[in-house]
Amino acid sequence: MTTIMFSLVGEQPAPNVLPLRHFRPDKIALVHTDLTADLANRIAGVINAEFEVIRPFCKTEPYLVNKIRTELTDYITTRIGDADLIFNLTGGTKTMEYAALEVARQLKAQAFYYQTEGNQNLIHPYHFNTAGELVCETPKEAKTTLSIHEFLSLYVKEYCPAEERELTGKLFERNVLAVLTELGSDYEILPNQRLIGFSSNVEVDWILSFRNTFAVGEVKLRGSKTRGIDQLNTATEQRMLGTYTKKFLITADSLHENDLDLAHVCRISTIVLPSGRQSSLSDTDRDKLIQTIRTVMEPKR
Repeated sequence: MTTIMFSLVGEQPAPNVLPLRHFRPDKIALVHTDLTADLANRIAGVINAEFEVIRPFCKTEPYLVNKIRTELTDYITTRIGDADLIFNLTGGTKTMEYAALEVARQLKAQAFYYQTEGNQNLIHPYHFNTAGELVCETPKEAKTTLSIHEFLSLYVKEYCPAEERELTGKLFERNVLAVLTELGSDYEILPNQRLIGFSSNVEVDWILSFRNTFAVGEVKLRGSKTRGIDQLNTATEQRMLGTYTKKFLITADSLHENDLDLAHVCRISTIVLPSGRQSSLSDTDRDKLIQTIRTVMEPKR
């Protein structure tokens, strides 16, 4: 029998894509509202070559549980028919999640939640027993990944290399990038990108991924609110790379106390490398950079 995954589209698109590669359904039905229609199209664009996406998508009201439940049921009746259904409850509004769970209960279908918090990639599966009671199964690790290209295509749609400029701190930036390439095969790095999907003025010095944890970094000889912190915050707004994206500000000079406090409030990891003004980074600074990146990016053991 055909397996179809219903996936609720919210503000974070990665949890709509990664579970597909874990479950490998025959088809995918994207459930969106007026506010997430564009995002549903971006998701479809990334997965079209790998999965059959049912069109038109299932459009619902975002907050009225009974109406959402009716719209889901009608969509299944008119467009899906007899199939094994799996409901991805990770995205959408809370009311969409509740309505989808109720539809899954009615149909005795499978459901799951995809956990990314704490740098984890866990599938929390659920099913309903013969009495209609929800049964929580043992979580399973999802060993699937997004490339940086897929991540950027999902979140900002368009991006391109930033224009090269010979700035005073360019050598420092190159030295940092050289160290980051030594992190290992589980890491991917893309330097100097302009995120033009929303604004041509947003640039980052690098984008880094470890499995499905992503980060952006700014390298400045002297970090401050206007030199680094604002750039990182703009790049990781909800409408751009998302608030789950890690942020690193790497400087050669210590930050002013006020800037350090602001960076902490903004969840920016600051790394001071005093040898940044020299022709190469010291062994101590190289080790500090690698260890700090790994501590932030990799799951705690």
